[in-house]
Amino acid sequence: MELEATQNKLKNGYDSLLLSYAAGTLDMAQNLIVESHLTFSNEARSFVRKYEMIGGALIENECESVDMSIGSLDNVLARLDSQNSRKQKERSDFTHSEIHFDIPAPLKNRLNAQKRVGWKPLMPGFKAYDIDLECKKSTARFMQVAPGTKSPHHSHGGMEITLVLDGAFTDETGDYKIGDMIVTDDTIEHSPVACKMDGCTCLVVSTAPIKLSGIASLLNPFLKP
Repeated sequence: MELEATQNKLKNGYDSLLLSYAAGTLDMAQNLIVESHLTFSNEARSFVRKYEMIGGALIENECESVDMSIGSLDNVLARLDSQNSRKQKERSDFTHSEIHFDIPAPLKNRLNAQKRVGWKPLMPGFKAYDIDLECKKSTARFMQVAPGTKSPHHSHGGMEITLVLDGAFTDETGDYKIGDMIVTDDTIEHSPVACKMDGCTCLVVSTAPIKLSGIASLLNPFLKP
């Protein structure tokens, strides 16, 4: 029963995140990871489209129309043309040779907008690659875990969103493969283990540092998100 309750909690957190994305209330880092997840999941794309349509219908039926200023449409189209031109250039200039796995298009475009920072070791078996975002609420990074490596038992100081990009991992709640997105919070405790064959590389977006359990909790004051 405890496992079922935890899995239901994870499902509710996942659905709530997609709803918030459809409503446009997520921050930049959270938007980035959801957009990347949508490139993998037909089911998630259908879920988001459904609630975007509901939101559009509510706006159309419940909100009064207002007059736009002269030139508003031309300004918007010009900005879209500028963004599309910049993104096309970013795609052709992609040179992050330190990353050896397939990267979803939204994430690839973001990486092209930052300087190369490379991987940094965190602890034995763990490396991180920080993604530079102008986001005050959340941080985003790649997390690479060596084959068979087990994470210390921990909970979370806030929301943590994990998207599997390469390999796989398992924990007390289930098995997660490429394209899976998991939403945890301070009520979830687990000890993820990377795939013994391929290890695991994830995109991780978090609002607070993890909270280690047991003797490792002595390190909590030194942890950063």
